Amino acid sequence: QDVLGAVSPFIGTPLARLDMAKVHDSVAKIANVREVVQTRRWPNGLTITVAERVPVAAVPEGKEFALLDNEAVIVTRIKEAPPELPVIQIPLNDARERTLKSALSILEQLPPDLLAQVASISADTQDSVTLKLRTGLVVHWGSADETPLKLEVLTVLLKSAEKEGMKVIDLSAPTFPITR
Repeated sequence: QDVLGAVSPFIGTPLARLDMAKVHDSVAKIANVREVVQTRRWPNGLTITVAERVPVAAVPEGKEFALLDNEAVIVTRIKEAPPELPVIQIPLNDARERTLKSALSILEQLPPDLLAQVASISADTQDSVTLKLRTGLVVHWGSADETPLKLEVLTVLLKSAEKEGMKVIDLSAPTFPITR
């Protein structure tokens, strides 16, 4: 409905005279639109494809939560964090932007089954990201560097974490992980 409303001023304009940049800009202004692609369909049609912003994490903001997409854009604000999204304990301000983007980069690279296990993320700097899994296990990730290697190491360690009573896994140096 929002897309139809955005393009309604252009209805009736001959396709050859349609200003495609204006159509694009009109649709791109819609909240939560990440990408817009429009194509003329001759002789008298127009196809508009929209990609939405999808929330991947919740960030506390006062008494609300800001839901962020993987580019750190606020999708919406709600009263309670959805249980399926990890809560990022990093303030939304310019001083912490690099730290927040590092945490979101790590989240984006996690496979869906591991992502579903992440309850919260915290970090003081972009190089000190820590994940807390829903099981209570704490994973010191460090920076977003070497995430594929860290994922391989974590996959192996998670298999024995519960049996061995691990509470913490430190992957900040993935070739030399520490467990306790």
